[in-house]
Amino acid sequence: MIESTAIVGDARSMESVVAEALAVSRSAVYFSTLRDLLDSDSSNPNFILVLQQWPDEYQSNEINELFRRFPLSRILCCYGVWCSSMRRTRSIWPGVVSVSESEFLPRLRLETRVIQEEIPPLPLTAGLDELFGYLSAYTEPES
Repeated sequence: MIESTAIVGDARSMESVVAEALAVSRSAVYFSTLRDLLDSDSSNPNFILVLQQWPDEYQSNEINELFRRFPLSRILCCYGVWCSSMRRTRSIWPGVVSVSESEFLPRLRLETRVIQEEIPPLPLTAGLDELFGYLSAYTEPES
């Protein structure tokens, strides 16, 4: 279980992703925008889930501030179908924290294991090749 989760964005647009995150969280707080989270007096949540609907929804200065403000939190940006080319055309989110809706559940399982200190975290500076190796090493096959 994840002790505390912050969910940023329109939760109605990615209901299954939000439901999966809530299923492994003891408590969760919703924020409409990234700015709302950054301006809050929220302590470090264990997990921050950012829901992204379109490619330029968040500004790079807000994302950089997010990583500075919450250095101990595990952060994932789950992007919707309108953002599917983001990894090819934009580099606003580090590749290791960006995940599509269809890839979210296996990634959430890994992040939960990182939070529980069962496996090591992957650094924000890791490249996509390192991410692939990490996912291959720690993702359990579907049965």
